[in-house]
Amino acid sequence: MRAQNHNLSWPAAVLLLLPVLVAIASPALADNRNAATWYNRALGELDRLSDEQWQMLKDYAADPSGPPTPELRMIAARGGVIINLLRDASTRQYSDYGFDFDVGFELQIPHVQPLLWKLTPLVQVDTLIRLQDGDSGGAADRLATLYRMSEHLGDDHIPISSIVGDAVFKRAQNTLQTALDRGALNAADANALVHALSGFDSRDPFNMVEALAMEKWVSVDWIGEQFSGEEGGEEFAQYMLSIMGEGAQLPEAMLHMDREMFDAELVQMDSFMDEVIGAFAMEDTEAGRARLKQLEAEAAGGEHGMMVAVFSWEYARVFELMVAAREAIAAQLAMLEQLASGQLKPIEAANAALWYLRGIAALEKPEEPALKAIRDFDLEAGGKVPEDLAASLTEMQPIIDTFREGSLIKRCDFSVVRDPKRPELVPVYAPGLHDALRLLLIDTAHRLACGQTEAAVDRLNICHRMIGHLSGDDPIIVSLIAHRAFVRTLAILGGTRSQNALTDEHRRALETAMLRIPRKDPFGYVISVVAAREHLPGRLGEVFPALSGDDEAPLREQIARWSGDRLLYVLAMLDAMARAGREKVPDQSGDDDPLRRLADIITPAELAKIGDQIPMIAPALAQGDHAILNEVQFPPLGRVVENMRRARADLRRGADLLRSVNEGGVSE
Repeated sequence: MRAQNHNLSWPAAVLLLLPVLVAIASPALADNRNAATWYNRALGELDRLSDEQWQMLKDYAADPSGPPTPELRMIAARGGVIINLLRDASTRQYSDYGFDFDVGFELQIPHVQPLLWKLTPLVQVDTLIRLQDGDSGGAADRLATLYRMSEHLGDDHIPISSIVGDAVFKRAQNTLQTALDRGALNAADANALVHALSGFDSRDPFNMVEALAMEKWVSVDWIGEQFSGEEGGEEFAQYMLSIMGEGAQLPEAMLHMDREMFDAELVQMDSFMDEVIGAFAMEDTEAGRARLKQLEAEAAGGEHGMMVAVFSWEYARVFELMVAAREAIAAQLAMLEQLASGQLKPIEAANAALWYLRGIAALEKPEEPALKAIRDFDLEAGGKVPEDLAASLTEMQPIIDTFREGSLIKRCDFSVVRDPKRPELVPVYAPGLHDALRLLLIDTAHRLACGQTEAAVDRLNICHRMIGHLSGDDPIIVSLIAHRAFVRTLAILGGTRSQNALTDEHRRALETAMLRIPRKDPFGYVISVVAAREHLPGRLGEVFPALSGDDEAPLREQIARWSGDRLLYVLAMLDAMARAGREKVPDQSGDDDPLRRLADIITPAELAKIGDQIPMIAPALAQGDHAILNEVQFPPLGRVVENMRRARADLRRGADLLRSVNEGGVSE
C-alpha cells in the first residue's frame, strides 16, 4: 500500500521528477534560425522593467476590467524591445535550448518561469492596449506571437514545459476572447490567427507524449545509470530526500532497498510509464481517459511498485489539459475561419455584456446628476416625468444607444466580470442593470407622453431584448430584476392599448423583441437555481472551512433540495456576514450601496431579519453543522418561488396583450 503522506501532489511531483527550475540564464545559442536564440535575447532584457512593473503587467493581464492606465502604456512601450524579440522568436520553425539530458535531475530550464509570469503578461497587456486603441492588426499579431510561443514550449520535450505551454495558450485564449467579445477582429486579423493556430498538432498540441517519453528516460534509465552500484537503491533514496527538502519522508522500505529490489522497482516504473504514454497516445479519448484513471488507482494501491506509488503524479489531470487544448484549438479555428471567410461578422462573435457594462459605466459617472432622479422616480405611479429629468433623458441618449447596440448582439456572457463558481447575492453589474432598465422604462413613458411612439417602441424593444439576455445569466437576483422590469413593460403596454397609440408594425416589432425572452425558462429562474445549487457548497466552504473537505456529499444533497427562496436567503446571509467583517469587502454606504439600489427587489426589512439570525446560525456552521440551514425560518426573500410560478403566466400575458393591443385602435 502507498505510505501515508509520501505521495506527491501535482505539479510538485513534476518538479521533483524533472529538472529543477532555476533563475540562471542558459548560455546564448548562436543559431539565428533557432527560436531559443531569440527567446534568450528577450530574457536578457528583463531588467528593462522593475519587479513592480512586471507585477503590474501580471495583475492587469489577469483582470483587464478597465482601460489600460497611462502607466501601463508606458511600461508596455518600454517593453517594446522585448516584444519584438519574442515576435521574432515565435516565427522560427523550431526551438532548441540544447539541453543535455544526460545530467538528468541536474538539468536547468530557466526560461519557463519568466516566460509564463513576465513575458506572457507583457504581450497580453500590449495586445489589450492595441485593442483599446483600435489597432486590431497589431493586436492579432501579438496574439499570434503568444500562440506560437506556447507551441514552442512543447519543443523542450519536458512535461513541465508542455504544461506551461498550455498555460500560455490559455492566457492567449483569454485575450483572444476579449477581442472577440468586443467585435474587434476583422477578416485579415482572423486569417493571421488561423495561420498561427494551424501550426499546432491537432492531437497533442504541446508535445506531451514525447515529453513523457523523456520523463520515462530520466525516471528509469538515468536513475539506473546514476545509481548503478550495489547500494544504488539506498543512495537514490537519500538523493531524493535531499532534493525534496526539509521534512520530506519516504517509506522505510525505500530507504533500505538492496540492488535486486531497486532493479525490480525500476522495471515496474519502466512498464508503468509505457502504459501511461500509451494511454496518452490513444486515438480514442475516452479509452485513454479510462486507462489513466485505472493506472492511477493501481499506482495508489501499490500494484506498480513502491517507487511508482510514491513518485507518480496525476497523469489523468494532465491528459485532460491536453484534451481541453485540442478541443479549444479546434473550436477557435472553426470560429476564426468563419471570420476570415466573412461567413461570420465580427459583431456576431461579440459579447453584449461588454456593451451593457460600458453603458452602466457611463450612467454611473459621478458627474451624472440624473442618476439619483432615475432611481427615485416612481414607475408604478405612472406620473409625468419632471422637466429637469426629461432634459437629462435627452442628454442621456448616447447611453441608450449603447444599450440598444448591446441588445442587438446575440451572445451575452457576464462571466467576464464574475466568477461563475463563486455565487454572490449581488454581482457587481446587477444594480447597474437595474438602473439601466429603469432609465429605459422612464424614457419610454416620457416618449409616449410626448407622442413619440416610434421612440417609445424602440425603448421597449431594447428592454425586452435585454431581459432576454438576462434570462441566460446565472445569479438569482438578475432573474428577479429581469422579471420586475418585464412586468413594468406590461403596465406601459396596457397604457398604449387604452390610448390606441400603436400600429400593427409597432406590434410586430414588439413581438419580435419579446420572443428573445425564452419560453421554457422566462427570466432564467431555473438556470439560476440550478447554478446556485451547484456552486453554493464551495462558497459555504470558503467561509466555513468545517463545511469543506473530502466528503461534501451530504451538504450537496441538502442544497440540491433547496428552493430558490432558501438559496437566496443563504446568499444574503453570506453577504450580510461579509458586510459585518467576516470577509473583506469594500466599504459601501448611501446611494451607492448595491442593496439600497435594489430595495424594490429585496426589501431592507427582509435583510434586517437575516442579520438578526446570523448570531444563531454562524456558530453552528463554523462547527460543520449545515443542518441548521434546513431548520431556520427565513423571510421569503425576493419571493423567488412565487415569481417562478408567475413567470410563464406573465410572459403569456405579454403576448396576449400585444395581440390585443390594436383592437379598435390604429391600423397601418
